[in-house]
Amino acid sequence: MAILTDKVGINVLLEGVDGAGKSTVANLLVDKFAKNGFEAIVVKAPDDRFRDFLSRNSFSRPGKVLLYATDMLESCKNIIVPHLREGKVVIQDRSIMSTFVYQRLLRTNGDDSESFVLRNILDRIGDLMRQMESDIRCAVLVALLDVPARVAMERSAAHVKDEYETAELEEWARRVCCYREMIDMVRGFRVDAMRLSADEVADSILEQSLQRYHMMTADCVPGTNNTDQTYTSQTNSGQTEGDA
Repeated sequence: MAILTDKVGINVLLEGVDGAGKSTVANLLVDKFAKNGFEAIVVKAPDDRFRDFLSRNSFSRPGKVLLYATDMLESCKNIIVPHLREGKVVIQDRSIMSTFVYQRLLRTNGDDSESFVLRNILDRIGDLMRQMESDIRCAVLVALLDVPARVAMERSAAHVKDEYETAELEEWARRVCCYREMIDMVRGFRVDAMRLSADEVADSILEQSLQRYHMMTADCVPGTNNTDQTYTSQTNSGQTEGDA
């Protein structure tokens, strides 16, 4: 049996459609955690190097899922887990949840054979991530920056558009609904990223994260793994494994 670290990290997973403000909030959170005595880093999924690779090459949906899975595994093993083990804060700008949403892998989007296989692949990726995290303690918050589809679409219009940002409004609306469905399944934290300013959104996420951290540090018992698991996927039953 692995020996658990005596330190408790904080893992904040920021989710939402393009234009929700995740990157802005992630950077604000780094400073806000620092003011509370925590060292924090931001991990993007995929990272900038990987994004550039994807933008210069064309892949099928299975190819994209496998590439995203590779990027997530590498980030988990080499960045996320080592920092959490040291009791630091890891702020993830997207997670495996986004792969389900953008690659249309929720059961409500269809149950064709390809989707079934890809969901199973991501299930196994989740298993590997849980194994990597089995010897650490961390408080986890999955936060959905919730914005209406039209607002997100309009905000993204100012960016250099990729294949996902050039979608029609109907597709943006589907993504918003999927994120809301998934955040409810994992009992995550939904914050109104349209009515609140980015600073207010960051403050609310900080408060929720610290509450979970203090609850975990109060409940930690040596030799007991209190890690909150959130690397989950849509299984055949349509449910998620673990809570956030």
